[in-house]
Amino acid sequence: VAEIAGVQFATGSANLNAEAREALARFAGIVGVYPSLRLRIEGHTDSTGSEETNRTLSYLRAVSVRDYLQAQGVRSPGIEVAGLGPDQPVASNDTNEGRARNRRVEIIMSGDLVTSP
Repeated sequence: VAEIAGVQFATGSANLNAEAREALARFAGIVGVYPSLRLRIEGHTDSTGSEETNRTLSYLRAVSVRDYLQAQGVRSPGIEVAGLGPDQPVASNDTNEGRARNRRVEIIMSGDLVTSP
């Protein structure tokens, strides 16, 4: 599981900021050389807003990361996206800092990383 540093979102947004695009471009450069790698991109939100809004927003966050990685040349045989809403916080939603950490995307990698000769 990779949580790419700098890939966090503003409240209510699925837009990638410059820091997120830079971090994802570096990530794409690494994973792009492993064509059999499978990726599952999971979007997350803080607890602000309704359950339905958070599910949709978390899915849109995962889609924005997938689309950016594909634009950077990542051609994985399968890139799956999921919106998990606020169900898996990594920090307390009681503080601004905690809510910011929870507005994130995690990338789960599987498959053969390196093929033996």
